[in-house]
Amino acid sequence: MAFRLAAADLWPAAVPLAPGRAAAPGARALAAYEDFGPQADGAELPPGLRRLCLAVDIEKYSARDNTDMIRLQRVLLRTLRAACARAGIVWDSCGRQAQGDGYLLVFEPGIDETRVVPDLLDGLASALADANAAASYPQRVRMRAGLHQGIVHEADSGYAGSAVVALFRVLDSGPVRRALAADPSTHLVAAFSDGLYQDLVSHGYNGLAATGFRRAEIHVAAKSFTGVAWIRALPAPLDQAPAPGAEG
Repeated sequence: MAFRLAAADLWPAAVPLAPGRAAAPGARALAAYEDFGPQADGAELPPGLRRLCLAVDIEKYSARDNTDMIRLQRVLLRTLRAACARAGIVWDSCGRQAQGDGYLLVFEPGIDETRVVPDLLDGLASALADANAAASYPQRVRMRAGLHQGIVHEADSGYAGSAVVALFRVLDSGPVRRALAADPSTHLVAAFSDGLYQDLVSHGYNGLAATGFRRAEIHVAAKSFTGVAWIRALPAPLDQAPAPGAEG
């Protein structure tokens, strides 16, 4: 059977818009690029809006065979859709950027982060547990998730801004990877940027108690990046705990 990716899960501007349909996230940038060619270096910058961003990445994706990679991408999308539904986020309202074993969601400005963030985490953990319970494969799907907020621009081929860069530096960092690898009881580790942690967790909003978070210094010498993240492992439900010796 040929592998197909639903049009709704592509970077939306890759799909022509039907007459009268509102522009999807990403449409402005690619439409301008495709209609008129690359924008001149001195062209006006696209709007920079403060946005909440979620990025996820699958553990050990590159070690899988091609068939499993396709399965994992499907699990990734189902998990993200379920998390958005849990948080009351309309999927088509999100800016989306696929990266194979990872995915970036850029949420609309003005959302209630005090409600959306804990619901997103609950939704990710629950959907991953469901996926692993239904799978007939020996290896569970395990993910890292990163959350950050800052100024984001919808650029010519994706989302640009230091907030997006910092989010992925943290997500790919050693401390976050080690936190997932070191805890076989979990299938999800979340990393908050310091600013988001101070805004949400330190105030004890529902579902975001400081218990379980640990502070980590993030240093990526090759990228000249230094930052602070707050990392928390989200345990799998008790009936989804791995059997002794199971590989995650």
